[in-house]
Amino acid sequence: MINTPADGATAQTGAYLMVAVLIAAGIVSFHPGHFIIFNM
Repeated sequence: MINTPADGATAQTGAYLMVAVLIAAGIVSFHPGHFIIFNM
């Protein structure tokens, strides 16, 4: 397996995206009422 700088940057970006998704999911789960009202 070859680890190139590009692959490392991609993996790091993917990790940041996963963290952002988890944070967004946490906000939605903590405040479901607000999102339901705005969406409906």
